[in-house]
Order: sequence, then structure tokens, then C-alpha cells
Amino acid sequence: SSSSSSSSSSSRSLFSSARKPYVCNDRGMALPILFSGVQKAGTTTMFSDLHKSLWLRRDFECDQPGRFEGHFYHFQWQCKELHWFDAKSTEADRRYDLLWGSCRSPKTGVIADFTPANFYYPYIPKRLRAVYGKKASREIVFSLGLREPLRRMLAAFAHGLSAGWLYQHSRQKLRFQEHVSEFLQQWDENGRASWIPTLWKTKNYRTVDQGLYYYKIRNYLKAGFLPSQFVIFPGSLYLDHRGDLDKNPVLEALREKIGGRALRPKTYIDEATVSNAGHHGSVSDELTDEFLRARLDSEVFGPANTLLMQLLAEGVGQGMVLVGYSGEANDVEAVTKWMTSQWNY
Repeated sequence: SSSSSSSSSSSRSLFSSARKPYVCNDRGMALPILFSGVQKAGTTTMFSDLHKSLWLRRDFECDQPGRFEGHFYHFQWQCKELHWFDAKSTEADRRYDLLWGSCRSPKTGVIADFTPANFYYPYIPKRLRAVYGKKASREIVFSLGLREPLRRMLAAFAHGLSAGWLYQHSRQKLRFQEHVSEFLQQWDENGRASWIPTLWKTKNYRTVDQGLYYYKIRNYLKAGFLPSQFVIFPGSLYLDHRGDLDKNPVLEALREKIGGRALRPKTYIDEATVSNAGHHGSVSDELTDEFLRARLDSEVFGPANTLLMQLLAEGVGQGMVLVGYSGEANDVEAVTKWMTSQWNY
């Protein structure tokens, strides 16, 4: 194997054969057991913290420092975000299972895919099922840290401008408030809530669409994945407990799914530093028009959040893991309080 191994090169796996930290498809190839990521909600920080405990793709020197979109990382960006399934062509899908080697060869870490776009494009769940097969696809664990949608929208807006994917063909770059106003104008012209199923096709408004979490999770459930495959949490629940990853409540929940010895990197974590941090003001600074903000809440994010909390409350009774939630299934009020008290970061 190449030197891109993210952990020990020992020939013995750290995991028992009964609970391997990866999935084997019908061709005997190893595939990710963990899919994680919501854009601008702490995904890069989690990967940066954990990458020494992961078994990374074998076709890259993953532990070599790299730069992406002006930021420096102590890993190659392509090893965090593969962007395999968001490509328009499906021809490469069958080659996805070549990236981590055969299940017969020892693995010394968890195989994971931290591409946030996997939770963005509505066609990806079916493509995942096709690559894994029905049985193996039921072994995947989906880890989603959620951030209050308007805050996430602002962070995505700032990131999109700096990275160049937002308004890339426009000479004039809008301010955030202008972006919100433009979106709401298009919202009115495109049928408001009836626009949501195709909103993902509008690149400039993925800032909004990626925060409509209910629809993203529902896409996976409609494709045949189970509520019990999801570990969901307010993103701050991971970020606020980075000082001791062994006792991090999110990682403890994931180990219940993947294996008790998984995701335990022996590395120093600088809690004061997060990866891929944005540079922008607060929502109140960047969106001073209260009417625009009220419309976003009442027409766009508010209704979607209500549907999300109902889905999560029902999911508890179906095996969905809500990290840190101690209430009953179907208690929408309790789930809403659990989430909204911790996702404002």
C-alpha cells in the first residue's frame, strides 16, 4: 500500500473481524462505513481532528500538507472530499470501490467519506445504493451535524464568494442582504415552496437549499436507507467537546455504530482553532432588514425546520440516534428544544 495510510502500518487490524470499520460490497472491496458532512457546519474540523484514525484513499498521499481555496491543511483536501457521486456521469461510480483496496487486506482505521455534497444533490442516495448494493448499503452510518440554517447560509455565502463558486460569472459581487433580497424575489417568481424540489439546480441559491435539512434526510429515507442509520446532532455538540475526543458525545455515539475502538486519534487538538473557518460578520450585522429576515424565517427556513423536528421526533422511535437527546419518541417540542438550544454557532 502507499504511504497515504493515515495510521499505523501494522499488518494487524485494530478491529475485530466481527465489526470491521468499513463495508464490503459484493465484489469484496472495502467501502466507507461513515458518511459525514453538512457544508459550513464543522465538517472540515471534524475530519481534521479524526483523519489520523481513518483509513484514507490509497491513490493519494493523503498525509502530505496541501492548500485548497487559499487555506492550508495538514492533509490533502481530496482525501476529505472525494466528490465522487455529485459528478453528473455515473460511469465512475463502479471505480469508487477501488479507492480503499480489498476487504481481504488489513485496514487500520475507519473508512469514511466527508463530502458535504453527498447530502446536497437529490440523486446521490440512489447512486450510493447502486454502488453498495441493497444489503451493504444498510451498513452505512450517516453522521450529520446541523447548524441553524440562517447562520449556515451566511457562512456558505461568505465561503462561496471567497472560493469562487458563488456568482462566479458576475462582475459585481452582492452583499449578503442583497443576496437574500434577490433570493426572495426569485422565490416569489418560482412558486415559493413549490420551488424547493428543484432549488438545488440553482447554484447561487445552494446557500439556502443546503440548510433545508428535512428534504435532504428525506431523500435518503425515500431511497431505502433506514432512520437507524443516522446519527444526528447540533454541530456545537461536537465542536464544544474537542478537548477529549475519547469522551466526545458525538464520537461515542458513532462508536456505538462502528466499534468501540474506532475514531480515537492519538493527536493533539487545538480547541481554539477550527478548520476552514469563515470570515464574515454576524447575521444581525449582515442582514439588517428585519422584513427580509422575517420572510426567510416564516416562509423558507421556519416551515422546513418544523418538518425537520417532526421527522427527527418520529425517527427516535425508529432507531435514529439524536446525540444528547434524552426525551421520548414523537415529542416534537422536546426535540425542537434539544436542537435549537445548541445549533446557534
